[in-house]
Amino acid sequence: MATTVYKLGGVRQDAITGLKTLFAIVTANNFSSFQSVTGTFYIVPAGKTFYVTHIMFHNSSAAKNFSVGHADTQVSNSVAGGANTVSVSAPMINLAANTMYERDVFYIIPAAKYVELYTNVNDGLMEIQGIEI
Repeated sequence: MATTVYKLGGVRQDAITGLKTLFAIVTANNFSSFQSVTGTFYIVPAGKTFYVTHIMFHNSSAAKNFSVGHADTQVSNSVAGGANTVSVSAPMINLAANTMYERDVFYIIPAAKYVELYTNVNDGLMEIQGIEI
């Protein structure tokens, strides 16, 4: 019997419910947790791992940077990150103003964590795609 497999980047699974698209909006020198399209903050369920495989980011100002991480608590455009913030990406720096960046990545977010964005741009929007296994 054939098995349907869904693939996002280099990660595969057999249930489409594990595919996630999340977004975060942030202003200068702030942190924001990622949300689903319904506006609820996403937390990796117990016993699961979330693999971020693709990012798209738009910034409004030049020579700025951003990074992705995870935390124990959610934040919304906050000066401080969530509790126990950990960065999982190297910062992307020296970005051009009003430019859309797109990258294939591989970030691992453990169970019971919120995915988090930090940036020092004036206004930034990031969408991530990944798979929850």
